[in-house]
Formats: sequence, C-alpha cells, structure tokens
Amino acid sequence: MTQTPGSSRKRDTPEAVATVLRLRTDTGSRARLRRAGSPATERFAYPLLAGTWTDATRQPILSFAALAGTFARVEHDETVPLGAMIRKTCSTPEDVTRMERRLTVAQNQTLSGFLTTLRYVFGKATDAGCAVNYVDLYWTVLNWEHPDLDRRNRVRRRLFETFFRADNAAAAAAAAAADPTLMP
Repeated sequence: MTQTPGSSRKRDTPEAVATVLRLRTDTGSRARLRRAGSPATERFAYPLLAGTWTDATRQPILSFAALAGTFARVEHDETVPLGAMIRKTCSTPEDVTRMERRLTVAQNQTLSGFLTTLRYVFGKATDAGCAVNYVDLYWTVLNWEHPDLDRRNRVRRRLFETFFRADNAAAAAAAAAADPTLMP
C-alpha cells in the first residue's frame, strides 16, 4: 500500500498479537503461553509462536505472550493505550503518584525489569476490570530495548505521555497511534 505523507492508514494487527489473542482463549494454549516467560520452559510455547518471530524479536514476543497468557482476563481494546490502562488502575491521587514513581524507575530498566512492573500493573488491571490495546503493548515490549536509542526513547516517552493523557482517552489513543516509526 502506498502511503502519502500525512495520510493515515489502518495498522494491521501483527501476526504475533493476533496469534496470542486467539490462543489465550484456550486453557491448554494459555498455559503454554504463560510458560513463554521463563527460559527454562519457554520451549513449550515454540510450537505456537515460532512462526511469528525472527532472531531479533524472539525474546520480546515470548515475553509479550507470557504476559498476555498470564493475564487473560485483561481484555483487548484498541482504544486504550498501555499508559492509559496503567492510569486506570490508580484509584486515588496517591496511587497515581506511586505509579508515576514505578514508571520513572522502569524507564531505566531492561525489558526484564519493565516486565516485572507490567506484571504488577496487569494484576491490578485484572482486579479493576481494565482493558488494554495489546497491539500497543506488543510494540512497547518489542521496542523497549531496541538498538536505536532514539526509537527506544520514543517508546518509553510515549508510555509516559499516554499515562498522563489518560484523563482524555481520545487524545491518549491518538498519541499512541501517531508515531508510525514505532510500528512497521
């Protein structure tokens, strides 16, 4: 598809996201997805996911699949960027301050450390009945440790921007979708 400058295009759901969202509805497949989060057991997820990765994307895709499989009750909603979902888990101003501190620390962490923060957040999201855009989550995880420093910084900054714009859900969704360089 030819893209003209300034035009918008519908972003297709990446194959890995579509596969994970489909598989997490089945109990056996969901168990295999959860095992993708540990190097000792990730091989159980290979038959389900190996066709969706390259050498460079294998670990982020396995991490994404483990998170989505573990927290299957957090529904997919393409209008709720990751930062906005994180904000929705905060019920008091003190919660917002604590979460802001967690996200600030996460900005300087590896993908593994960031995923620890996300597991905490997704636990709260499950309890609060929140939904998230799994495509946004996928691109965030995929680019968290990208070799291009500018790209890595943009994806981390976008997480903060959507967190602070969460009061205006439409603006947060537009901001998350506005940076085409973070999505192929």
